Amino acid sequence: MAGRSDDEFLRSKQKIRESTTHSLQILNETLCIGIETTEELDRQAESLERTEKNVDRINHDLDSSKRMMNVIKSPFHALFSSSSSKKSDDAADVKRSKKSLEYGIVRPKTKVHFTVASKCQPQQH
Repeated sequence: MAGRSDDEFLRSKQKIRESTTHSLQILNETLCIGIETTEELDRQAESLERTEKNVDRINHDLDSSKRMMNVIKSPFHALFSSSSSKKSDDAADVKRSKKSLEYGIVRPKTKVHFTVASKCQPQQH
């Protein structure tokens, strides 16, 4: 009778050990996926920041080109618009900032970094 209870105890202990090992493998795989996802999102965020800077530069260049075209079209335009061009630049910057906030383009500058003791490679089951 005592032998049977010891065998049941050992089987139960082995099942618990296997279950715990399996749970730890799943946890490690999930952690690795989370880290890889975070790294990819960080790369995408940097790409979006570069794109946003390029769009801002293009918009600025377009605004400058429009002003130059207006000067070329009318020699009197330069006399009357020189004082208002700075105001229109400021207004355009405010408008772009509001638009960025409206569409959720602005994001926090905080970056999250994870360190894992083991390599993130799926383990054999």
